[in-house]
Amino acid sequence: MHSALHITTKVLPGNKIEIEIPEAQIGDSVDVFVVLPEKVETKKRSAIKIIE
Repeated sequence: MHSALHITTKVLPGNKIEIEIPEAQIGDSVDVFVVLPEKVETKKRSAIKIIE
């Protein structure tokens, strides 16, 4: 049976991430999936449209 961890981390300088896996041993192979958050597009309006 496969085990899985859900870890939330911050992107570090150089667009890198660092994770710690206490259950793993040095030399173990792991699969890593990165899920990026959805970015909400803001609708840009001109100042004239806002005043109207």
